[in-house]
Amino acid sequence: MDSFPHHCLEFGGIDDRLRNHSHHSSRRDRARIYYEILEFIQERSLQDEKPSTITQVQLKTNVPFVRFKEYLQDLQQKDLVKYDENQINITLKGIQYLSEYKKVYAFMEKFGLVGDNSNLDRD
Repeated sequence: MDSFPHHCLEFGGIDDRLRNHSHHSSRRDRARIYYEILEFIQERSLQDEKPSTITQVQLKTNVPFVRFKEYLQDLQQKDLVKYDENQINITLKGIQYLSEYKKVYAFMEKFGLVGDNSNLDRD
């Protein structure tokens, strides 16, 4: 497993709001799906100290398998995850992505661009 700090990156309690934001109420964008994939891999690594499997992550993030494989390849090309056989590990760059995504989400939330009353991502 890659060496990276095993600490929870929190930004002002945004974790719970991100986790509880229903991805079923609106269409998720690629950045959001990447966040959810990386967050699950990191949480599982911190809890179990084991790498996640492709199937576990795919089922948890509720992405069709064919699309999930495309996302996984993209994440690996961007050096956000490393995987071989069936095990996925988050990289330091992946952890940084989670931190930056939380900051952007908090900024958008501050201006009312995301949240329960936001309909910006719907047609």
